[in-house]
Amino acid sequence: MSQLIERIKQIASNKLKSGESTSRHKVQSWTVRDSRPSRNRCITNPAGTFTGLIVALAIPALFIAPDSHATASTLNISITDTGKLTINIPPSSEGTFAGGESATVNITTTHAAGYNLTVKADSSTDLVGTGSNTNVISSLPTGTSIDADTFSNKNNTQYNNKWGYMPQKYNSVNNTTYRPSPSTSGDTIDSTSNSSNNSYTVSIGARVTSDTPIDSYSNTFVFAVTGNPTPYIIAYYDNSGEATGMPSNVTDGEASGETVTNAVSATIPTRANYTFKGWCSVSTSDDTCTGSTIYNPDGDGTNRNLTLNQTSSSNSFTLYAMWASSGVACNPSGTTISTILCMQDITSANKTSVYNSMTVDNQYQLYDSRDGKQYYVARLKDNHIWMTQNLDLEIGGEGVADLTSENTNLTTSGSGAYSTDYTNSNGVITWKPTAASTNATVAGTPATITNFASGSPSNSVSGWTNNNNVPYMAEGADHYVYTSGSSDTSTLDTIYNSASECTTAGHSAEECAHYHVGNYYNWTAAIASSASSNIGSTSYDNAANSICPKGWRLPKGRASSDTATTREFGELWRAAGITSSRTATSYATNGFLNIRQSPLFFVRGGYVGGTTFDYGASDGYWWASTVRSTTGAYYANFFGTGIYSASSTDRNGGRSVRCIVQ
Repeated sequence: MSQLIERIKQIASNKLKSGESTSRHKVQSWTVRDSRPSRNRCITNPAGTFTGLIVALAIPALFIAPDSHATASTLNISITDTGKLTINIPPSSEGTFAGGESATVNITTTHAAGYNLTVKADSSTDLVGTGSNTNVISSLPTGTSIDADTFSNKNNTQYNNKWGYMPQKYNSVNNTTYRPSPSTSGDTIDSTSNSSNNSYTVSIGARVTSDTPIDSYSNTFVFAVTGNPTPYIIAYYDNSGEATGMPSNVTDGEASGETVTNAVSATIPTRANYTFKGWCSVSTSDDTCTGSTIYNPDGDGTNRNLTLNQTSSSNSFTLYAMWASSGVACNPSGTTISTILCMQDITSANKTSVYNSMTVDNQYQLYDSRDGKQYYVARLKDNHIWMTQNLDLEIGGEGVADLTSENTNLTTSGSGAYSTDYTNSNGVITWKPTAASTNATVAGTPATITNFASGSPSNSVSGWTNNNNVPYMAEGADHYVYTSGSSDTSTLDTIYNSASECTTAGHSAEECAHYHVGNYYNWTAAIASSASSNIGSTSYDNAANSICPKGWRLPKGRASSDTATTREFGELWRAAGITSSRTATSYATNGFLNIRQSPLFFVRGGYVGGTTFDYGASDGYWWASTVRSTTGAYYANFFGTGIYSASSTDRNGGRSVRCIVQ
């Protein structure tokens, strides 16, 4: 017995040192002990220094093994010490009742849903003595419920050598009877929704005979208190009024822990031309959820756990769907070119038939499925299909879809120059600039041309830093550079600062669309790379990937031996009569006017050079896919008196992009 007491003391000491004071599942153990060396006995606390309950049977109170749960609410249990009690057993008595004294179990909690209080005995239901002269004092028979007077009446000898306990409540009902020892699975004393502090009296009693020497007896009670399940509701909002397949609202959810596993529905709603990006705990107009909790991001079933506030009786969650524009659904009924609607629908298998279905120099309008923007394209005299507008794809900031090999010209991953730039999942290659790329272009708001005007270098750009190994994009915004209609090389084109300003000036919407400046990209961004140095420095190599739509690519710049297939800007301009040859640097007759008009519509949109925007309405610049050196790449440009189909420059400046069908 002394070993048991020492072990209990050790456990209690360890628990008290650990400082554990809050849990939604608390337990305390009482050691039930009868210590009587003579017929006239004083009951003392055998556990020495511990505080505890001392009744007819000495009951020290201590913590043992509290479960580790979240601490959003507190739920504590303690037992008061009633001091020392003396039990006198008359020597002539046939049977004597020892007990009737009580201890108090206190519950303190901030748990709004209340708690469940249980008690159970150890594996034995007997009080077994440790000496040589003992009786076995057994628990009252199962199912017994004896009032105190009946149990203590010495004439009821059938209860000799029996013991029981009397909780103030039993199964949440007021109780005034002695009951058998708690079952090994535990008796429920009280289950309440009341979260205020509560106290419960528990009494111990035993009938012993006086004709047999009595030694020390012991048993153990374990009281446990657990938080009741917390109710919660979940309301789902599609955040658009257009979604279908919404998950059902939860009106009667319950959970006993702080974390509710997979409470958020795995159901993924759908919305035409949008991709579901998950649920946000606040209303949002796009696929961002700044400063709030995101559930089920990208619809992949992760992060679906709710965290309950256990101190609140009301746990209501309103979740708002986040949507990223996925452009348009390609291949609907109706046609734009043959049977296609989107740029991504031109594939290696059908590009010949699509090309043959197009009238030379005629304009066709297609969607880019990545963002739903429309672009004019044309079959031009060089035998290629070209974009006749500058690319306006966002690669940074909010609402930007991932670029994958299913919608973008990404074909190389896993080895070679692009191996560090992409992820590859089930054969789908993904590239998207991340916050690791330090410029605001890819971490937040794209770089902005704060003064889009003609001339150089008085026009400023914010959010751009020249860097060869980080992808940058500057937002061209809603600017249109319309040809003046003049062949005078010294005359600047007209800048309109909105589409309505352009059309109000008397131009058609189609004409204005062709003269939209689009966005400006450094070469790293144009080739859809995270670091353009990965591509190497071998002159005339061509980057395999680009930010062009799938099935399209950047035009080639030049090779050591120029041909129509290696100087594609030059070949286009030669075939269209802009220059006399693909390597010419001066215009043919009216070439300066024709390059800016139908069907080519090359825009004098200028370029971004670090913190300045240069040569708006004066010059035009477009990236090629071709390497010049470790830090250089080729591009095409024209200005008043000169036209160059293969100039080279540092990769860090911002230029326009036009794509060509592969």
